Order: sequence, then C-alpha cells, then structure tokens
Amino acid sequence: MHILTFEEEVKYLALAPETLKSVAIIMLGQGMRPDEVFRMTYENLDFTNRTILIVRGKTRNAKRTLSKCQEVFALLNTRREKNPNQYWVFPSSRKPGNHMTGVRKSHDRACEKMGIRGQIDLYNMLHTFATRSILSGTDVTILQKILGHSEIGMTMRYVKIAEHYKVEAVEKLEKYRAVQMQDVEKRMGMIQ
Repeated sequence: MHILTFEEEVKYLALAPETLKSVAIIMLGQGMRPDEVFRMTYENLDFTNRTILIVRGKTRNAKRTLSKCQEVFALLNTRREKNPNQYWVFPSSRKPGNHMTGVRKSHDRACEKMGIRGQIDLYNMLHTFATRSILSGTDVTILQKILGHSEIGMTMRYVKIAEHYKVEAVEKLEKYRAVQMQDVEKRMGMIQ
C-alpha cells in the first residue's frame, strides 16, 4: 500500500489527462472507489445540498450519501456545465449510453512519467484519502461511514500511518504531559 505524498499528488495530477485527473481528485477528496466514481450519474448529485448519493455497492453500508468537498463540488459542477445533457458524469467514449469502466492506460502513463509505474494503482488514492482523514483528526467510526464499510477492521486496512507520524504522536504526548505535570506541581506548591 502506497500513500501518496502531497508532492506525488501534485506531480500525478499535473501529468494526468483531464478524465484521470478528475477521477483522482474525486477519489482523493471523497474517498470513493474507482467504480463508484465511474458509475456516478448527475441524477445522484445534489448540487444544492452538495451531496453525492452512492446507490450501489457490495454491502448495505456501501450505499451512502457523501458531503461533497469544495474542490469536488467545483469539478463536478464544471463537468455538468460542459455536458448539460449527459446522464453519466464519466460517459464511455466506446459504448454510447454507458459509463466508462477504467482509466488504466492513462494511469500507467502518468506513473511511468513519474518513475513509479507498477508501484501504485487507483486504489492508492482511496488509501491516501483514508490515511489523510485519520491524520487530520477524523474519527475512525466516521471514516468507516464515509468509506461505506460494515466493519471497523476493514476501515483500518485502508489506513497506513507512516512511522514518523507515530514518533510525532509520542513527542506531542510527552510535551503535553510535561506541561500538565508542571502546572499541577505549581498548583500544589511543589515548584516555584
């Protein structure tokens, strides 16, 4: 599992053609699976309430409503304005009336240009979303609902916390404890 750094994300998006870039932005911003992105219809997007309805998934929990992040809201609104009569957000160019089913070639080309071909796939965008969500303070039970998982263990499989974040967490706890103990000792008259 590879979690994209912000530098890798910028490079990837700069090298990606428009459709792949849009798919990646949605996955990184919403935590949606590739097939959930490909199957999006404008009918399931609520631009007033800024929500995305996921109507299909492997489990009952996969069917959910997501609040759109600002970047995804703007992207989807722009796509709708460019193609006002489209049913699918990502229509197939090969099979009229159907949605696209993949962006593998575009993804591989972007990764090749970055020198990381074979090291990441689209699902790494989902893992990146999950890890960043936890690092930003999102409660794991909320993340579970966002990702549509029925079990917390599955959610934790999507999260990879780099070793340096663990070190930072311990250092923060040590600093917090030291400040609190110093305050208690002052109040108890143990130090001047």
